[in-house]
Amino acid sequence: MSDNAEIRKIEFVDEEGAERDLYVLAQTRIAGIDYLLVSDEEAEEDGDEDITIPVFVIREDPDAEDDENVCYSVVDDEKELDIVTKVFSEILDDVDFDIED
Repeated sequence: MSDNAEIRKIEFVDEEGAERDLYVLAQTRIAGIDYLLVSDEEAEEDGDEDITIPVFVIREDPDAEDDENVCYSVVDDEKELDIVTKVFSEILDDVDFDIED
């Protein structure tokens, strides 16, 4: 990722109601749907060394939006995930994705 990219943090409440902070690494819009590439670990660059952090893709649920909150769900459909990770790979040209089950 670029050195001057600003990483923002969002609060995420999972299905069990547990709150956790997620770091937004990238954002894109495909077919009118907003997608975020996020991690619950902050990536810290360490010189020329490769960094591996677990990431996942969440998508905005436009039907669940209210005045104060935006609802996201984890993308788990393999075809949709493949499309979105290809877009993120183009946006983040120095990042490689390894998708694990």
